Amino acid sequence: MLDPTSHTWRASSYGYQIVRTDEETLEIRTSRICWRIAMPSQQVWVLGQPTEEELVFCTKAEEESRAYVYHFTGEDCQVSVIDMTDWVAIPNCFAKLIYGEVYILAAKEEEVELLRLIP
Repeated sequence: MLDPTSHTWRASSYGYQIVRTDEETLEIRTSRICWRIAMPSQQVWVLGQPTEEELVFCTKAEEESRAYVYHFTGEDCQVSVIDMTDWVAIPNCFAKLIYGEVYILAAKEEEVELLRLIP
């Protein structure tokens, strides 16, 4: 949020803000840095706490059966693709950063899987 007294950006209670500046640009803002990413409009979940060196987030377009996990380290980016065609439902927050590693919850017809992503 914009601090009204100092006119600087400060983090929300999550430690970051996700702001869509236009249909093709997404900003993830912390009190220290702003990550600006070319990203079409879709759902975005930030995993962990963004830093000046690292950002991890997950996206899923409503009409697609795949989700994507983006792991930025500086200007380098690794992308993991999650095939969700056999998922029964997608929990509201289905991806988490646990001890520095990304895990996803895959709800399927007869089981629930916890999968570790290695980009």
